Amino acid sequence: MKRFFLIIILCFAVISGYSQMWKFRRYEVWSAFSVYQYYGDIGALADKHNLGGLTQISFTSNRPGISFGGIFRYDERFYIQASNSLGFFAKSDKDTKRNYTRDFAFRTITDELSIQGYYFFVKENEKNYFYSPFNYGRGRGIERYIRPFSFYVFAGVGGIFYKVTPKESLASSPRFVGNKHISVAFPIGLGAKFTVNPDFSLALELGRRFTLTDYLDGFTSVYSEHNDVYYILSFKAIYRLKKAKQIRYVF
Repeated sequence: MKRFFLIIILCFAVISGYSQMWKFRRYEVWSAFSVYQYYGDIGALADKHNLGGLTQISFTSNRPGISFGGIFRYDERFYIQASNSLGFFAKSDKDTKRNYTRDFAFRTITDELSIQGYYFFVKENEKNYFYSPFNYGRGRGIERYIRPFSFYVFAGVGGIFYKVTPKESLASSPRFVGNKHISVAFPIGLGAKFTVNPDFSLALELGRRFTLTDYLDGFTSVYSEHNDVYYILSFKAIYRLKKAKQIRYVF
């Protein structure tokens, strides 16, 4: 009987230890390849039910970007991220029937610095990692693990710095506004994370950026009712630091 209770106590101790493992590895660094998509006055379709621009996504208008940043795990579900995202977006009236004859087009380069809060409604499960004692004395040993998925939502605020290059008829139009370069963005979105091993993860993330400007394309219309927005689809590679002191060597 004593042995039985001892086993129960040890089991609870192991479970408790696994549940606290995240506290020893709170910091992550990451980089990402991104795809940018813009929705605003130029290249927009005459569709009031556009689901925030999602129905107007044009694959020919996708533009590349890169991102990098750091993450702090405040607790098991809530993370704080700082990021820098650099990318392009572009649109043309030639892609639509609505303003085809107007023939405006543009290309914008943008740099976004933001801070975001992440909430994992399906949290990362540290207990999915199991380590074999076989050959452990000669190295790290053979690692056996179940690869977990986790899912999250995020929201934040940031500053965007942008430069518009007018194309086609917009380049010679007096309606082009090229002296605005700074605004505020509010990222919001969701993501899925796949843990390859205890050190390395992959994530797929879709975020919408609400902005306080209507000039990301260098143009605003008298019929415009909303500020410009853009989407970023990111493919992230994430590395979890083993100790907090490793941060000084990363940066």
